[in-house]
Amino acid sequence: KAKRWLFEPYELTVNKGDTVQLTIVPESVAFMFSLPDFDVEKEIAGETDVEFTASTAGVFEFSCSSCESWRGMKGKLIVK
Repeated sequence: KAKRWLFEPYELTVNKGDTVQLTIVPESVAFMFSLPDFDVEKEIAGETDVEFTASTAGVFEFSCSSCESWRGMKGKLIVK
């Protein structure tokens, strides 16, 4: 879920090599979802699927790239 200025859940864990499909469900908010380490940038204006391959292990940040950074609309992707 995506609400004003936060993602629920805030943290996601996947395995390296997984094809990850996120279904983002916004609650009265439209924004750009960004996961730059995996070249993901997608407009979210209603329930939207985002798919990518978790090709690198590590901890990565996803965020709203169209929000002001001080709002803190961010989350963490952990790839094991």
